[in-house]
Amino acid sequence: MKNNILNILVFLFFSTLSSADELDIKAKKINIDKKTKTTIFENEVVVKDQFNNSFNADYVLYNRKSNFLELKGNIISKDSNGNIFRASKATYDNNEKIFKSFGESSFETIEGYKIETKDITIDNKNTFIGSNEETFITDIDGNEIYLENFEYFKQKNIFKSIGSIKIVDKFNNSYNFTQIYIDEKKKEIIGSDAKLYIND
Repeated sequence: MKNNILNILVFLFFSTLSSADELDIKAKKINIDKKTKTTIFENEVVVKDQFNNSFNADYVLYNRKSNFLELKGNIISKDSNGNIFRASKATYDNNEKIFKSFGESSFETIEGYKIETKDITIDNKNTFIGSNEETFITDIDGNEIYLENFEYFKQKNIFKSIGSIKIVDKFNNSYNFTQIYIDEKKKEIIGSDAKLYIND
């Protein structure tokens, strides 16, 4: 009987949370603090927002007053475009619709590009992803791309970067650029100020 009452209370809480803040949060363990207006979710936490983005984590702290999430442990996020992100620490501002990872992070695009970097920012309002940290990309042809930073526009499937850029192709030829533009759909790489080093 007690378990049934607890399930009803939890269901009512989530119904209110989902409709008021456009978030749907589920977890096996929940701790609600009325004084601080925070809720801690633990064990198989799943969060979904209005854009159909999902976040899985071991731990989520939700502040109802600021409409802000702190996520920790085995974070896997999938956006509405099908890109998949992984990190161990992140935040999500539900007002601004901005997801930020901290430390080592990675993601794989729907087109199969694999990116390893740090401190990713995902702006869901403007469909933009970026990082100012060193980034390593592997494309579907096996080219290795080394960047100082990147911007990725989700709707157009386009990467941009300015700085010291190096590409090593599958034949071990090396190309250096100061600016690069990668179109995933067209499978096209355009760079400026190119230097080519051919492998003998």
